[in-house]
Amino acid sequence: MFSWILVITLVLSWQGFKNQTLKQKMLFSPYRVSHYGELWRLVSHAFVHADTAHLLINMFVLYSFAPLLESIMGQHQFLALYFGGILAASVPAMITKKNRPQYASLGASGAVAAVIFAFIVRFPAEQLLLFFIIPIPAWLAGVGYLAYEYYQTGKRSRIAHDAHLGGAIYGMAFTAWTVPGSFPAFLTAIMGG
Repeated sequence: MFSWILVITLVLSWQGFKNQTLKQKMLFSPYRVSHYGELWRLVSHAFVHADTAHLLINMFVLYSFAPLLESIMGQHQFLALYFGGILAASVPAMITKKNRPQYASLGASGAVAAVIFAFIVRFPAEQLLLFFIIPIPAWLAGVGYLAYEYYQTGKRSRIAHDAHLGGAIYGMAFTAWTVPGSFPAFLTAIMGG
């Protein structure tokens, strides 16, 4: 199923690069969701990206983690993780930016963060490559990511760091709920036990 998500995201993002009207209709706009009832924007934004680099980074990271998780979780649970991550990524802006008509965001980063953190909670001792070179335990990469995103949240930026945090928190919570014992094992890995 993740392969369909990947293909649909590639196609719609590519179409959005060429058709700004399509992209504008798919952007996440808390103002338009709140004031005009355009609920599709809570999900559609994850299928369009700002540019090729944004798209390729998100799809590369998704491709790196999703096949293993989907094979373990099954399609239905993976879809609940991914689409729940999209919605969770939208929550912070719905709370803080629903009265700002100029605010909009796009991209699958929140859903991808949910996938990454589902992996991290399930496999905290697995080695990940920082900057594609330095091996570090998954839990350490996760802690570093959360600290960075929290630090960046609220600063003026074109990146929706709060969406990344929302997706990451959802990925951890979803895994803790669906895989009993995974979160205590994750905390044990952090504590060095």
